[in-house]
Amino acid sequence: MKIVSSCKSKYYIIFALYILYLYIFKASPMKKYVIAFAILVSVFAFIPPSASAQWTQTSYSLPASYPVHCFTTIGTYLFAGTHGGGVYISADSGGSWAAGNIIPLPAGINVNAIAVIYGTNLVAGTDSGAYASSDYGGTWVQFNSGFPSGTIVNAFDTINNTIFAGTSTGFFTSKLGPWSPSTSGLPTGIAINSLIVVNNKDLLAGTNGDGVYLSTDNGATWAAENTGLPGNPDIVALASDGGVLLATTKSNGTYTAVVYAINWTPVNTGLTTADSIVTLASDYSSFIAGTVGGSGLYLTSNDGATWEPVGHGLPAGFGGAEVYSVEIMGQNIFVGTGGNGVWRNSLSALTSVNETSGNSPANLVLSQNYPNPFSSSAVIAYFLPELAPVSLKIYNALGVEIASLVNGEMQTGRQSVTFHSDNLPNGIYYYRLTAGKYAQSGMMNIVH
Repeated sequence: MKIVSSCKSKYYIIFALYILYLYIFKASPMKKYVIAFAILVSVFAFIPPSASAQWTQTSYSLPASYPVHCFTTIGTYLFAGTHGGGVYISADSGGSWAAGNIIPLPAGINVNAIAVIYGTNLVAGTDSGAYASSDYGGTWVQFNSGFPSGTIVNAFDTINNTIFAGTSTGFFTSKLGPWSPSTSGLPTGIAINSLIVVNNKDLLAGTNGDGVYLSTDNGATWAAENTGLPGNPDIVALASDGGVLLATTKSNGTYTAVVYAINWTPVNTGLTTADSIVTLASDYSSFIAGTVGGSGLYLTSNDGATWEPVGHGLPAGFGGAEVYSVEIMGQNIFVGTGGNGVWRNSLSALTSVNETSGNSPANLVLSQNYPNPFSSSAVIAYFLPELAPVSLKIYNALGVEIASLVNGEMQTGRQSVTFHSDNLPNGIYYYRLTAGKYAQSGMMNIVH
């Protein structure tokens, strides 16, 4: 594996030691150069890797000529969809990609989207429609019934066991059978570039030339949600942390809005005209943007108000790094590049860079639990602006405390805890976070 450091501090240390030696110690010029070289070697040898965020290339067996445009996961299996090479698989959370595990799809096919349905079934959206696999990608079956001829699948998302497809010919739903179109409220034949499900119940579709549409009934009907957007832009990518939405446009920058009260506001501070965002992701306490050009990867911990480059160390293409896809898997983040394979970093390394830059929220932030609704467990993420005694408790609808998840002093920064609900009945529950002088509450829905 190849390690690339994204921190330049070691070079400043080397330079400082070299100057210190030249000006404090008296020696012949030859001795100065010899000792300076020894100092340089020593610094490189003893500066620990943890002094900087590091990107690890994980895809030597994935041909560099295939841009990686999408990811999905099943347990420790990570699947990467490429343009030109089909789907690749890693069975150890991205630790290695075996050449023998190239999954057989038609030669040269472009995979634009990949998702999981029924727990272990894969679906791949391609320039030739949709394919399904029930054996972790060992074999694939094309299922295009219901699609108009020539349909290109651009995006997938799911609610329970229904899969939604955004395509070049509109919006469709399926349960691994024939595709059913949904046109009520959508312009006829509108191309859909991106899809997201919010809080496991609502759908947003980013269209090609007509902005954003919202459906609250599994895609049966749609309504435009373009207040604040310039005209009817091309929407390239969408993301949500459960409470906040982000949408990036083809030529008008990035916008944010609050879920269920959508009024878009531009949020581009820290981004430049060279940074064309092509993908968005969220870990439910921050947003990550993959770009073509510039740093290649940006992070915001304040809902897009400010962006910080976190792609230093990623390989640069023409005009900068090219990140086409982002996947968060446990404590790791994976990025798919345009011709340089898959790279991995720890999520905490990226978020700590953002916090050090001063772009962290000034107040307590409590995120919506994810997923919601949920059946067995959910993650509650929050951000602490300062060191404080923290209490996070769960209450039922009658206000009776049923669980205490956190009780003690916590450090500043992003924190998360998993709540297990296996023994609780269905219904609405509440969680309350107190941290020093701050307090916030949220609501969750348990459905077994």
